[in-house]
This record gives sequence, C-alpha cells and structure tokens, in this order.
Amino acid sequence: MLQPSDTLGSYTVLAHLRTGGMASLYLARRRGAAGFRKLVAIKVVRAGLSESSAMIRMFVHEARIAAHLAHPNVVHVEELGESAGLFYLVMEYVHGCSLSQLLRTLSKRERRLSVRAAVAIAMRAAEGLAAVHDARDEAGRALDIVHRDVSPQNVLISVQGHVKLIDFGVAKTRLGDAESSAGIKGKIAYMAPEQARAEDVDARADQYALGVMLWEMLTGRRMLASAGDLEMLKAAADPKVESPRTYATAVSPALEAVVMRALARDREGRFASVREMRRALAAAVPEALAVESEAIAELVQSAVGDDLARVIAELPDEATRALAGEGARGPRSVDEVLATLTAPASASHVSVASESTSARRVGGRVALALVAVAIGAAAGTWFASEPERVVESAPPVVSAVEAPLPDAIAPPVVVEAITPADAGVAQIVVAPDAIEDTTPRARRTRRRRATTPAREREDDTPRAPSVVHGTPILTDLP
Repeated sequence: MLQPSDTLGSYTVLAHLRTGGMASLYLARRRGAAGFRKLVAIKVVRAGLSESSAMIRMFVHEARIAAHLAHPNVVHVEELGESAGLFYLVMEYVHGCSLSQLLRTLSKRERRLSVRAAVAIAMRAAEGLAAVHDARDEAGRALDIVHRDVSPQNVLISVQGHVKLIDFGVAKTRLGDAESSAGIKGKIAYMAPEQARAEDVDARADQYALGVMLWEMLTGRRMLASAGDLEMLKAAADPKVESPRTYATAVSPALEAVVMRALARDREGRFASVREMRRALAAAVPEALAVESEAIAELVQSAVGDDLARVIAELPDEATRALAGEGARGPRSVDEVLATLTAPASASHVSVASESTSARRVGGRVALALVAVAIGAAAGTWFASEPERVVESAPPVVSAVEAPLPDAIAPPVVVEAITPADAGVAQIVVAPDAIEDTTPRARRTRRRRATTPAREREDDTPRAPSVVHGTPILTDLP
C-alpha cells in the first residue's frame, strides 16, 4: 500500500482513501513548474493483481474509452501509467457526493428533490451521456460507446454544483474486444429490458437507465425492487412501469410523457438519442433551465457538507490543508435551500433509517471515496468486496409504493459475464437459463439440487455461467 509522500510519476500521494477487492484509491497532488499544483484521484491496481492479464485489460479498456471523452459532465481521465510494476489511473478529483448519497440524505430528512431540481440534474447527466454516445476516434469514426452502468452511484455532484458521469469499467465500445462487450453487465435496478435479457445493447439502454434515475428522483422511491437477484433480473427483463405521477402529483403530464417514453419496454419506442430526450425535458419543464450550478452547489452543501467536513478533518494534515478551500457554503440557510430545491416525501415514504445492516456497512471512510471521482472503479469491476445480498429483507417484486428509494441505495446488484478465475470477488453462480426456465423438468431439477449434498452434484454445475455478485458502492454514506 502506498503511503503519504510516496510518488507515482509526477504525483505525490496525500492520503489513502479506500482499498477494494481489486484496486486502491488515493488522493494525490501533481506538482509542476512555477509552483503549479493540482489535486487528483489515483486508482492503483493492487500489487498482487498486477500480474493478471485480464485485470490489466480491464484497466486499459476503461482508460482507452475515457481518453476519447472531453465534456464538463463527464469525469476527466488524465493519465494511465505504470511505476515499479504498479498500474495506475489518474483521474479528475471531484469534491462532492454521488447522486445516490444525496438522495439518501434527503430521504433521512423525509424530503425528495423538487421537479425542477430533478430535471436539472437529469439534463446535465444527459449532456454527459450525449457526449459519450457521440464520441469519435482520431480518424473521426464513431466509437459507439454504451456506458451500461448509468446509475445514481455513477453520477457525481460537486460542491460547485457540477454533475459528472463516471465509471466506464463495463462500457461497451467499438474499441473493446469480444470479452469486454459480451454478457450482462451493470446494476440490475437500472438495466433496460434488452440488457437484462443479455441481448445486444445500444445507446438507448443508457437512455432507459437515465429514465429510471429520473423516475426515482421525482418520486423519491425505487422503481424496481425484488427479494432476490434472479427475481429482480426477471422484473428488469419484463418491467411493469407505473407513471411517476402516481407518486408525485407535481409531475406534469408533459414530463410524465417524457419519462415514460424513455422507459419504453421496446427500445424502438424510446427517444432516438439522449440529446433528444434532453430537449424534451427542457420543453416539458422549462423552469429547470433556470436552475444554475450555484443552486445545486447549495443543495449539496446543505445535504452533505457536514459529512464532508468531518471526514476531511480525519485525513493526514497535508490532505486536510489541501482540501481546506473546497466547498464554501452560500449565504442561505439549510432550511431555505431545502425549501426551494426539495419537496416533502410522500405520506407512504419509508425512512432510510429502516434499511438493512448490510446496506449501511458500506460506510466507514466514505467521504473521500465519494469526493474522488476514481470511484468509477466501484460498480463491480474494481472495488468489489463482500458478497452480501443487495436487499436482504425486501418483499417480493412489489409496486413502487412499497419500495422506497433508500433500498435502492443499498449496495447494488452487479451482473457481469466474467469467468470466476478472473473475478477476484465473492460470487453466486447461476445458469443463464435459470432466469426464464420454469418448465416442470426445470422445477424438478431445482428441487433435486436443493435436497442433494453439494459434493454429490458437482457435475451438475452449470457451464459457461453468468456471475452475479453484490458490490458495495463507495459513494454511499453509512
């Protein structure tokens, strides 16, 4: 593990932020001529995994995609480097929180985002996604990037009010090989139906995920919930989407139409692009265009400012000094900010305090995981750890009124078609056809397997499995 004052190329480590199953995250500073300084986040492949060709391919894949992206609403990747056998990725440092943490913090106060604030954030995320989908290589050829993991955990909001899309670890692109593009990858709760069915996906799958995020921001609750991984995957493959107006009367018919079109089960029924979706949002809620970054900054500071300050104070002195000027609060009080940019939660809203122990276990040293954009490593590729279930005590697939948003911010399920040897994480292996096969023969087989000792059914292990595993996301406060 690197220590404060250690160097990687031209970067000096200031603090260790987090170590996950496959990589470690550090706050660092770049020094240059004439006193130039810049804070960055550095993701370093763990020493024992640097020899893994699969690991390095994944690392390089993410860096290659990020190298072609330059947009204010997408995290900037500065450098992919290697030092003394350690591979590292240098990324933009973002001081703030994830959208998931913001929603959960508001939920604790029995609040949710106002319509105009939710749409303003969604439009900024859409601008970043549009840049991703439109990216081209040096020869001007379309890269056909599909993020495949658009979710509240992968949208950062800085204390300056900037919204940034992160984490291209499971993205599909023309640059990728067959291994990086194949299989089901992403968080089940935000998967488009075709993605959950392991069909080929295009940019409209990301649009669907953005639609889910907007639905949840507007309603303050979860759109999709289930008691287990396979049940949730079934629900994602054949969703029954209710109108957001059912739970948020402030949603206008025009906005309802935009959200429901983005969430069309058949991708042909969605918008042609997220850019078109953004235009439709602006037309449906023109007042969202007047929500400036300063207002979003006030919201972030009001919601998580104390948490950020507390964790920063616990860092090594040099890191604390480096962050001292980040995020000064505006003149308005917390109550004033919440009154203008949030709304009361619905009467049936269930507080985040009711979430499971495993959901809270993510905690500990969040804050700098959430303020550093290199948590793009999370999402099941780099920072996987405990194999805990995503929703331990939730009911079977239920309607949105019974599925409050706080459960959605538990460590999300991540499904990824990778081989067990390369995973480096705790796994639950299921047969690809286990999701749909409900024939009598299949039911008899499952009953037999349930009553047969493991050692007697080793030969019955499914071949070419999908790997389903729960992944704590570093951006969530305990």
